[in-house]
Amino acid sequence: MARKQSHSEPTENAAPEAAAEPVESTEATPEQSTALERTAEPAASFTEAVHEGIEDARSAAAGFLPAVGKFVHKGVYSGFYYLTYGIVFGSLVIGKLVPANSAVAEGVRDGAKAAKEAFEAQSEARHGAHGSTPDEGLAPT
Repeated sequence: MARKQSHSEPTENAAPEAAAEPVESTEATPEQSTALERTAEPAASFTEAVHEGIEDARSAAAGFLPAVGKFVHKGVYSGFYYLTYGIVFGSLVIGKLVPANSAVAEGVRDGAKAAKEAFEAQSEARHGAHGSTPDEGLAPT
């Protein structure tokens, strides 16, 4: 018959005893105590979370809006820059193609002079006389 082995006797097939594991304390860690406090007052923690979310949204919006403003400013600036460049450059190229003493050149010169005078008259009317109309200076005389 086989001999009964007691637990205190080592055997050939028995694994070495595992090192004793430390016993966990029953005290709550700081993280656990915070979690316990949160679950103890769910309404208060929910309200705090909502307020924190609102503050986070405000701070994100405060950083986002100036960036959008800069983007819009750059877009508007670039659009008008290239529009003006195209108009002026195109006008200069066409001006070089038109002969100096032709009817076209005289018409462009006289039209530009009349437009400038009408603009100045309209500007003087707005700033000089308070009873003037905004259309003054635009109608041909």
